[in-house]
Amino acid sequence: MTVPRPGKAQGYVAKFEDSDGERLKGEERYVMIFNREPKTDLFWSLTIYDPDTRVLLDNRGLESGDDVTIDSLEHKPRKNDDGSFVVMLGPDAAPEGWESNYVRTLPGRGWFPYIRAYGAHAEFYDGTYQLPNIHRVENFDEYIK
Repeated sequence: MTVPRPGKAQGYVAKFEDSDGERLKGEERYVMIFNREPKTDLFWSLTIYDPDTRVLLDNRGLESGDDVTIDSLEHKPRKNDDGSFVVMLGPDAAPEGWESNYVRTLPGRGWFPYIRAYGAHAEFYDGTYQLPNIHRVENFDEYIK
């Protein structure tokens, strides 16, 4: 899908399990903690896919659902002062004020994140860049302070 030309081509990275080695489940709550935005010359996007169909997770029928992407252009995440940010994923509506950092999942359906970096830096091609671990959590209280 890409030719490894740093700064000019796309880089892709996916993750299919949580930090305990378990498949990702739509009825659970998860967080991904990014220390910084992925390095790109153009933009990046984190999009959630359905593992059965390999297309975007179809959460359109949900109230406050339908956004399966967090990116550096239109769906910019709310960041901390140091540039870090958290992505939250779960079956409930987004915590108030954190909609730009949230993707609503579907109970009974699996999912996986896929990050695309356009104008990707060398770290996407040499294996240096890895998506953050995906941690299962009971709630998002400590992440929305």
